[in-house]
Amino acid sequence: MSNLIIDRIDYRQETDSCSNPDIDQMLIVEFDTAGAGYFYRLRTDGWSFDEDATVFFKRLLDICKQNDGDGE
Repeated sequence: MSNLIIDRIDYRQETDSCSNPDIDQMLIVEFDTAGAGYFYRLRTDGWSFDEDATVFFKRLLDICKQNDGDGE
């Protein structure tokens, strides 16, 4: 496994019939550390999850573990 540290992931989805077309459908996940471990920031102006939410959060957990050094 590589020692690649991820500091930001941008997710973008197309607008759908329930979304405001003026709002960018983007979710930004930021990983930051103050030296004692990572903390995570989710930023969005408009994003929704459907049945894929559990897949998304499981993958995000894997990335968090990798960044913390617990995923190897």
